[in-house]
Amino acid sequence: PYNKRAAAMSLKNYEDTLAYAQEELKQLKKMYEADDLTEETEEIILVRAQRTVDRAKFSLEGAKIRNEDALKINIPREDLETKEKAKRDELSSRALRKIQPIELEKKQLESKKLAEQHKKASENLARLETDRKAMAVPSPTSGVLYRGTFEKGKWSGDTALKARFRKGGMLKPNEIFMTVVESKPLFVRASLPEADLQRLKKGCEGKMKCKAFPDQKLTGSIREVSSVPVSPGKFELLIDVAMPKEARGILPGMSCQLQFLVYENEEAIVVPASAVFSERKDEDNKFVYLHREGKKPKKQTVKTGEKSGENIEILEGLKAGKKILAEKPKN
Repeated sequence: PYNKRAAAMSLKNYEDTLAYAQEELKQLKKMYEADDLTEETEEIILVRAQRTVDRAKFSLEGAKIRNEDALKINIPREDLETKEKAKRDELSSRALRKIQPIELEKKQLESKKLAEQHKKASENLARLETDRKAMAVPSPTSGVLYRGTFEKGKWSGDTALKARFRKGGMLKPNEIFMTVVESKPLFVRASLPEADLQRLKKGCEGKMKCKAFPDQKLTGSIREVSSVPVSPGKFELLIDVAMPKEARGILPGMSCQLQFLVYENEEAIVVPASAVFSERKDEDNKFVYLHREGKKPKKQTVKTGEKSGENIEILEGLKAGKKILAEKPKN
């Protein structure tokens, strides 16, 4: 190896240096013995040469020691370390040859997974963009937009939807959250008590007053009376409203008061309903007590007709101008 040759070359250099110094000293001694130089000069030169030889010997001795250390300790140690490193490198190389295919496969799987995620993300983005476009829904009709629903003319309000309309809020599938109500033609949806069912028929005309605008006088005509109850004891009326041109501000969902003239008799005799009594055994048998000056009240059978508020119509049994008692007599 190069290290051994370098050590040998270094040792040879020291040996040659010593040999050159010894040869030079030998030649100087011969020369000084042959010439006539003074002994003092000869001694100085020979002393210097001798010291050079001594230094060369000492250097050679050190070189031999270093050479021996290099050949027996340093070079074998370096050689052993080199061989051990080579073994470690070989083991590492073998391990890498085993691990690299696994790592490569792992990287390939990760790459494939990322590609699938990118594909799904692209599909989701496309679907969301499609949904976003679909959210721009044109109104099917012109009218007033309300947040919430309309159920039989009653607006649900938007209180329950406020949280869902905030940023990040969610709506349920098929949930109605907005309603477009045509502003014209307007009609009124009303509840009719069962007791009044026979009083109102299709075509009856009446007056109505909007609570928000009581000064606006409106009229309407009954379009339909439900044939079956819409709730216990209640029927539904649909009344078409005649909207004059000057009417302003009336919107769907507002409330109003209705007035219908269901009966008219200009010659009707009307008395307080509380002054008409019924027989205990026969409630259909009605009577009143006639007032007679200086005499006992007289019990008079009557036939009643329509009732309006606290008054009731007398069809038979009582003439106009007669006085009746408001309460039953005590005796």
